[in-house]
Amino acid sequence: LSWSIPYFGRDKTILRMGYSVGYERNALRLVDIVSGDQPGLSTTRYLFSQDLLTLADVRLPLTPTEQPLETVPLTDRQQTVRSFDTNLRTPYVQNWNLTIERQLPGNFGLEVRYVGSKGTKLLRAINLNEVNIFENQILDAFQVTQAGGSAPLFDRIFNGLNLGLGRVNGTTVRGSASLRALQDTRAFFANT
Repeated sequence: LSWSIPYFGRDKTILRMGYSVGYERNALRLVDIVSGDQPGLSTTRYLFSQDLLTLADVRLPLTPTEQPLETVPLTDRQQTVRSFDTNLRTPYVQNWNLTIERQLPGNFGLEVRYVGSKGTKLLRAINLNEVNIFENQILDAFQVTQAGGSAPLFDRIFNGLNLGLGRVNGTTVRGSASLRALQDTRAFFANT
């Protein structure tokens, strides 16, 4: 949109404005990543050698590291699990601009511009293994569990999983009790 302002001299001042909305089209890629990269559906094989490794040294077929669609243990720290929010909406970016241009004496001109952007509902990733233990209440839950109590946060995190005492449900089997009983995590909660 452009407007030649008739005040202060005809055709000496111009006002320009623009606005646009652009939508992100990552929906198909997101579904591909989330559904195709789950543990048990894909396997990555790395080949390391002390000597020079060439294609002639690689023996095919490669030995699989696990069976297809095999259940991945909870203690496996090599896998990446992906999921997405069921309330995910199409992300979009709004752009706008405003320009005032004024012709000055002596073949000079003055332009003042403003350009703005705002992203809404943009995609982002959240690392569940983030080291920040203060804002996500993990430290509080750890300390409650270490003191012998039951942390509701661990009930929510491990809901439906069997860590050794049975399926965590938050009533008869608590997440904190399961973590204290699990041999792999028992030492973390020792009162020392």
